[in-house]
Amino acid sequence: MDNNKTIISKNTLFEGEISAASITIEGKVIGNLQATSSILIKEDGWVKGNIQAPNIYLAKGCHHEGDIYLDSLEKASSAKIDMNQFEFKSDDVNEGKAKENKTPSEQPVSNRTEGELR
Repeated sequence: MDNNKTIISKNTLFEGEISAASITIEGKVIGNLQATSSILIKEDGWVKGNIQAPNIYLAKGCHHEGDIYLDSLEKASSAKIDMNQFEFKSDDVNEGKAKENKTPSEQPVSNRTEGELR
C-alpha cells in the first residue's frame, strides 16, 4: 500500500477493491475500501462496501452501504460501527435545539464543518 493516494472523481463508477494510504471518493464505488491513513467520502460520493481506516470522514450528503471499521490494518481489531443504529436528522430551523438534546441518536456525528472535510 505504500504512501499512495487514490481519488475516484465525480462521474466515475469503480467496481472492485481499493487499498491505498489515503482514499477520496467523489464518484461511485462498489467494493471494499482499505486505507492505512484515511478515507474521505465527499458529499456526492457513493460507496457500497465495507470501509476500513484509522481516520474516516463522511461528508454530509454522501451515501454509504456497509460496515465501517475504525482501526489500522495492522491491528484489525478496533471498533465496528453499524450505521443502521444511528438516526440522522437535519433540521436547519432548530439546529441549536438539536445540540441541546441528550440522546445519542440526535447528536451530530461530527462538529467539523464541510470546509474542514475538504
